[in-house]
Amino acid sequence: MTRTRSGRKSVEPRRSPRKSAAAASGAKRKKAYQPNTPTRPWRLSAAMKQCEGATCKRRVVRSPGRAKELSDKEEQAIVDHLLCQADWGFPLTCSEVSALVKGYLDKKGSVSKRFKDNTPGRKWMKGFMERHQELNRLVPKFIKSARAKVDPETVNKYFDNLEKALNGVPTANILNFDETNLSDDPANKQVIVRRGEKYAVKVMTTSKTAISLMFAGTASGTLLPPYVV
Repeated sequence: MTRTRSGRKSVEPRRSPRKSAAAASGAKRKKAYQPNTPTRPWRLSAAMKQCEGATCKRRVVRSPGRAKELSDKEEQAIVDHLLCQADWGFPLTCSEVSALVKGYLDKKGSVSKRFKDNTPGRKWMKGFMERHQELNRLVPKFIKSARAKVDPETVNKYFDNLEKALNGVPTANILNFDETNLSDDPANKQVIVRRGEKYAVKVMTTSKTAISLMFAGTASGTLLPPYVV
């Protein structure tokens, strides 16, 4: 009880013991809370190598997601094989790579629960290409096997003979000829080659029909009309 200026006595309202205890506990929580202090120390950044306190959880050092169907060594062997095929002029398509993996698993005697009939699908092929950045997919240009056999020695010999043949010839009589091929084959499939290659070449015995655009110009700077075949 307290006295006012007029001399009257005023009675303070009584507080419930439950409410007062709850308010006290809330004040303690607000006082103990610090925004800059993480409430869960095991969720700190991966840069911290050690964690203090008994509440820390053990860090699991492994890549996220489920385990790969093929080991790193097996996938690297496939990558080396694909690069070798591309360098020889016989690159493989995605379906051919899937058949290659299926044959390997069948010969190994392993049954994959992820692959249907041991044949990888598009999702596995997409992940395989993302894991190995040295691979790339391009639409190849088909050339005959005879053209593929040309080596640097043959090219150098050709230019040595050309230099002798053009000796004393006027520039207006020297023409440079180039041909651009427009293929009518809409079913071209991408093949896997080494990343950084501007175009892919695939050796084959036969080729599709196509439209050829031919351009020619003289050494003096005269451009001849184009020719379409």
